[in-house]
Amino acid sequence: MRRRRFPVNDAGNWDWTNFAARLFDDFTAGEIGMQAPASQRSTLINHQPSTLNQMKPIRIAFLGKSASRGGSQRELSYIVKYLDKDCFQPMVLLPEGGDLLADFESRAPTHVYSEQKTPATDRTPNRLLKLLRQKTRTPDGTQLSDCATHQGNWALKWINDFKPNVIVRQYHFSIPHFDPIETLDIPSVQSVLLYGAAFAQLGDDDVRRLIKRSAAFVCPGKKVRDYIHGCWGVPSDRIATICIGLDLTIRDEQMKHPGRLRRADIGIDQDALIVATAGSFHYLKGVDVWVEAAALLRARYPAKKLKFIWIGGSEGQRMLSLYGSAVMSLVHEHGLTADVIFTGDQHYIYPYLDACDIYVQPSRDDPFPHTTLEAMAMCKPVVSFAEGVAREPYAQDALVRVDDFSAEALADGVARLIDAPDLRHNLGQAGLKVIQEHFDVSASVRRFEDVLVKTHKPA
Repeated sequence: MRRRRFPVNDAGNWDWTNFAARLFDDFTAGEIGMQAPASQRSTLINHQPSTLNQMKPIRIAFLGKSASRGGSQRELSYIVKYLDKDCFQPMVLLPEGGDLLADFESRAPTHVYSEQKTPATDRTPNRLLKLLRQKTRTPDGTQLSDCATHQGNWALKWINDFKPNVIVRQYHFSIPHFDPIETLDIPSVQSVLLYGAAFAQLGDDDVRRLIKRSAAFVCPGKKVRDYIHGCWGVPSDRIATICIGLDLTIRDEQMKHPGRLRRADIGIDQDALIVATAGSFHYLKGVDVWVEAAALLRARYPAKKLKFIWIGGSEGQRMLSLYGSAVMSLVHEHGLTADVIFTGDQHYIYPYLDACDIYVQPSRDDPFPHTTLEAMAMCKPVVSFAEGVAREPYAQDALVRVDDFSAEALADGVARLIDAPDLRHNLGQAGLKVIQEHFDVSASVRRFEDVLVKTHKPA
């Protein structure tokens, strides 16, 4: 890539228009972003490729919550990676930095602004981000009154320069950075990946605003679809059920990593039976229920080498939050200190999943737990409460679904698999088949593209 100079106007201020034009000329010329392999670019549903090829690329602005490793942001990174770049031109706006920032920037122009008044340390060598944080004036030379004003102008300016045909909102609540954008007449797609408990906390005015601003809704599965149709009244013809699925190239790359995890690395004997789960460390994820189930299983199988691993959750979540402190007290109360392992957040999750024998999804409330899919992609048998894929008809014979929400019922579900090695093997194979047949990321993005085409209003 050639060296790109940052343009300034005669007054010495940032020349946004010229820079934006140069940036997106470079993008369409292939200097920025990544072209999906030809094998991954398939025909859009109900659209002839000859028609699309005669059109200018549809410009899509993705407004994200953050660049963390959460399920919604992983889906965003997959969408951006696999979009047909002949037909779509993406840009990503994120209000704060995170671990996936480098992944985003390798596939599309990505612009991030810290939510802190004191800018956080850059996690990537993003010259644009550094320059934005150094500026004290808006592009027209007006002195900024505070950080919030700067952030709002930052998002609005990028949208005005990029002139997207469609906006995709990868969040479900108000973010001040993006509030001014709602005044623009740009059709938007609302990606819905939110807990039911969080839905219930939204007031009627917030929901009406969300529905009004969105031409179409995309949700991952039955639970969310039923909620936004039955409780919000969104017409069915405005809802598309698409779980973007998994990018299995990430699985394969992580499993080839030379520093791949071994059981000995986390102090576990080779002949132990590992029951694992993954997720952030908070109440809706059911960490306490998982610990209670572990205690019941430990008592039921005193002679077995049972180990329980929770993958994810920072040390701060475990030690500093009230909930985290209570969960750690439960571990000590049940005498599980030697049997329960908390790994903390892991960028390479597949090697940890590979090390386990049974995967458990104990969430109280979860729209579509991404790690359940990742465990199934590793041929691991799954025990789950009725959340996410466990609610889908096509997966009923591919996992152990627990409908009674209690630690006792969860422990009974795990015990079924402890007692039946053949069932563990069969469910592992069935789970992998579900992933292969229903969660191919390239095919899912093709369906998402169809929503974008239908939402686009040609000039």
